[in-house]
Amino acid sequence: MGNLCTSTKDKELFTSTKDEELVESQSYGTQLPNIIVKQILEYIVNNNRLEGINSFLNKFTKICKKWNEKIIPKLVILNLFAYDYQRKSNQLLLLNKYNLKYQMDVNINPVDKKVYQKDKITSLTLLNSTGELNANKIAHKFPNIHTITVLCQYLLGEYYNSNFLKLDIETWHTVRKLVIRFELSIKKLSKVHLEEKEFLQIYNYCSELQVRKGTLMVKDLLPPEKYQPSLLKKLSMVRLSVEPTTLVLLLKNSPHLTHLVLYFVNGVNKEPNFQETVLNTITTLDLLNLQSISIVHLVQSVQFQTLMNLYKKTKASEVDLRFMSLIINENDDMSFEINNKNIKKLTMNSYLMGLDGKPRNLLKDNWGDKSNITSLTIINQWPLLENMPFEQVSLFRKVLESVYAELYSEYLDYILQLNHSSLQTITINNFEKPRFLLPKIDYIIHHRYLTRMEIFKIDFNYIQKLLSIDHPTLDSLIVTYLIISDIECKQLILDIKNNKSLRKLMIQLLNDGYVDMRSYDQFVAYAEIYENGHQLTHLWLPITYTVKSIEPNFESILKKNPQIINLRIDERNHQTLLNKYLIQYFEYF
Repeated sequence: MGNLCTSTKDKELFTSTKDEELVESQSYGTQLPNIIVKQILEYIVNNNRLEGINSFLNKFTKICKKWNEKIIPKLVILNLFAYDYQRKSNQLLLLNKYNLKYQMDVNINPVDKKVYQKDKITSLTLLNSTGELNANKIAHKFPNIHTITVLCQYLLGEYYNSNFLKLDIETWHTVRKLVIRFELSIKKLSKVHLEEKEFLQIYNYCSELQVRKGTLMVKDLLPPEKYQPSLLKKLSMVRLSVEPTTLVLLLKNSPHLTHLVLYFVNGVNKEPNFQETVLNTITTLDLLNLQSISIVHLVQSVQFQTLMNLYKKTKASEVDLRFMSLIINENDDMSFEINNKNIKKLTMNSYLMGLDGKPRNLLKDNWGDKSNITSLTIINQWPLLENMPFEQVSLFRKVLESVYAELYSEYLDYILQLNHSSLQTITINNFEKPRFLLPKIDYIIHHRYLTRMEIFKIDFNYIQKLLSIDHPTLDSLIVTYLIISDIECKQLILDIKNNKSLRKLMIQLLNDGYVDMRSYDQFVAYAEIYENGHQLTHLWLPITYTVKSIEPNFESILKKNPQIINLRIDERNHQTLLNKYLIQYFEYF
């Protein structure tokens, strides 16, 4: 974005009226209300990293002193800064000088008292490695924090003392009204034993609990009815072994729960009915606030009827329930129909194998009303065994996003042929067999509403075809791994340069990320693509680690292409130039 005012002298560019001030651009003779200028500048600062914001201030504060008095101090930075004072304290100087409003998250005790401002600290992260927690004094230093996160790390071994009781959690909640988050990171072979009092510190005052890996055990817990309801809103357990009594207590006594994630969670004693217990518990609860539920365990099975009941009764709009297989009993009603209008974003297995060895396609055989589904993720663990439910998928009229992780492409080919105007985004998670999954190019051309494709793995021949079709609506192409030979790299850059339709292109890694591509250089590639101007606003090409000096024509390329918003670069000298032109260089898009 160019300057809003071309003159850098302190002239009277403002004219006053009773209600508003107008700024007049000398180059164009147009007048803009200050509120419009503020909105434009606010957009710039909220779409840049801290380094870019400093470049913005260095540039725009030289335009007019009255801007500095009347507009700049009113700018509000909505993004939360994660900040290390010891390394970056100098970057706050300009923000403080012009009194911009911003929020910060700190994870250490700030030491540069000349720079940091306590009133700007709104979030505090405390780290505990099972040693002494000197957190209470630190927390009291910041009067305006609204969120406090406690990170607890447990190394190999068994731990019986978590130090939770040394934290003044009750005061944090009752007196200061803080949102309290706990993240427990346990090594895979470690066991953490909590006393009841320690567990209740989290249970009574915590809004969010995340526990990863290892084993979590709580001693002497009473039945759920003996405890008051918890304040828990978000619960996430990943690759964890936990006692059923602990998990059931958290589920039954958390009426405010909005987000639930249980990813490969087992019982401490490998209870065979653990998943059944969890699903049945959730089904019987009236979790009115539940927005998202994800329970995944691809090496354990569940009862068909148990899963159907949860699909039917959940209030969540985002649902991901996936298990290895279904256990189908003789008396099960296999015609059971799911009609749940709450579900809008659905992730499911396309096939779940019953114990009788037959495939079970819930989408085809059991899903009823599909009118509310806006996002559909299909994950297939087995080869195609019968015709896919093409006629059923056509009823998903509101689908905006579809994600596929199948072994073959027939399903996706058909959906593209339907040419639904609502289907705009497709994500293909072809982790193992990329060539079997990718849809035929002709079907991509046929679908005239597609705006975004995300593909995990792709080869050079396929991306070359995608780039050559100049699809009229395809705006974004995101690739994680591109399988390519060294000799094909030059042709790839030429194909990107010749593409006339894409606005956003991301190629994160070539091959496995470690192959030395001698003919590829990131900066030479950028220079060639943008040499004569290009429509790409966001471009992410793989990093070249051998760069030692700045590309001599790089700044002239940036001047030629003012539309550039995001350019992936790691090298510091080039980053400095990107900051100068307010271009992002590390954000995903």
